[in-house]
Amino acid sequence: MIRSTSRFLDPLRSALRTTTSILSDKIGLLDGIKKDDYTRACPIVGASVGQHVRHSLHHITLATQPLLEARGAETVLDYDERVRGDVIETDKEYAKARMQELQSALNMADFSGRGRDSVSVTFALSPSGNDFVPFSSTIEREVAFASHHALHHMAMIKIAAKETLGKEVDEGFGVAPGTKRFLEKQKMEGGAQKRGMSTRAGASSKEMSTKSDGKVPALTYFSAWFCPFAHRCTLALEHHQGFLDYEWKESLGWEKRDNDDGEVENGKDWFYHWKSEELLECNPAGMVPTLKDDRGRVVSESIVTIEYVDNLVRGGGGRQEAELLVPRDDPVEEARGRVWADKVAREMCSPYYKILVRQEEEEQREGLKELLEGMERFSKELRKTDGRLFMGGERIGVVDMTLFPWAWRFYVFEHYRGEEFAIKRGGKAVEGWDVEPFFDWLDAMMERDSVTRTLPDVDRYLEHIGKYASGSARSKVAEAVRRGVSAHEYDDTKDARD
Repeated sequence: MIRSTSRFLDPLRSALRTTTSILSDKIGLLDGIKKDDYTRACPIVGASVGQHVRHSLHHITLATQPLLEARGAETVLDYDERVRGDVIETDKEYAKARMQELQSALNMADFSGRGRDSVSVTFALSPSGNDFVPFSSTIEREVAFASHHALHHMAMIKIAAKETLGKEVDEGFGVAPGTKRFLEKQKMEGGAQKRGMSTRAGASSKEMSTKSDGKVPALTYFSAWFCPFAHRCTLALEHHQGFLDYEWKESLGWEKRDNDDGEVENGKDWFYHWKSEELLECNPAGMVPTLKDDRGRVVSESIVTIEYVDNLVRGGGGRQEAELLVPRDDPVEEARGRVWADKVAREMCSPYYKILVRQEEEEQREGLKELLEGMERFSKELRKTDGRLFMGGERIGVVDMTLFPWAWRFYVFEHYRGEEFAIKRGGKAVEGWDVEPFFDWLDAMMERDSVTRTLPDVDRYLEHIGKYASGSARSKVAEAVRRGVSAHEYDDTKDARD
């Protein structure tokens, strides 16, 4: 079946997301395999777990090299030029370390615009070895190929682990995404038929997957890689990976202009946002995140978009209640979540900008105090649950996604405001504050692949946020903080300097 490409994510972004997920699955499996078992040959597949790990990791490493090493169009990828019997094949811990390093590098870097860069690939087409003809390709195509090739070897690894080593392996390990979706749909429809009910009505969420009200609309996602408000929406979209399609459109950036007096403040120009015409057509305020469905209907406001995406997936079916972000099965918990989403936005996200935008040290310290007080209140609330995340039981929800984009970015304070502002375990800023549950919560978030694959490059983001720290950013949020109100109180008219 041929599908419109407008329904899908940026191809390279999607391929890298799949690749890092595959690496996570492999690392998790190796944790349960003994050192000697890693090299034990399986007679069914004719190789060991280590051999399949080495082979598939070679393909992924080769396909991503042009990105990580910034190689140009002259790059030739030779898939047959590989070392057999190396340390990846024989040392489980070394193999894990290599995969973790690669996963980290792919998660942290920004490869925008690189997907369609040209590369040449070659491999033998027959045993004679006389047909090494280079093929023209692109980076995104090779990364996608490597990830699907790795799935084939994961299926072999699963056979070896189960049949030769007697290990329990998740049934989804090594199964292609398209097959997973088919099986999930088949399972849902089969369950409904056995109960004599329609998948559209009458099914309890505890008995079967969430009810399906039809096709989930494809979305156009107007976003900005650096924006923590948009990051909230990205977290929701990526959490529901595989259950809806969206196309990311980078719609916000910076342009340098003289300030209003025609002079330069603090030796620097002022920076204003440019906004894409398509974004402005959908949302005249020009704010991200903005979502547009395939009927042209628009939804904006960051916390609203989290619930909107969750409601779309709920209506489309295929997800268990525990995988959804809004606990509709518990009205009290749903209400608690809405209250706390607003609280963390006001008490832990808005102070972020006061610390950075305000240039007087006293005001920066006021912002830090407000933030730490919010962290203490949040930590106290976290102690009421039976897990590290807000809803407990490791179920991720709206509050977690509301706070995380800022919590992850707290590292910028130490860089721009000094070690007295360091918010981290053992950091000077948190000395004397009861905030350990906050750091446990942050650890739990960072253990989720659907979260880590959304993170921007650390250094690139530092450069971006420096415009706020130096006082040269002229966004609506920055203008609101400058006129003495909190970031969440920005006004589209009063603060419209961009």
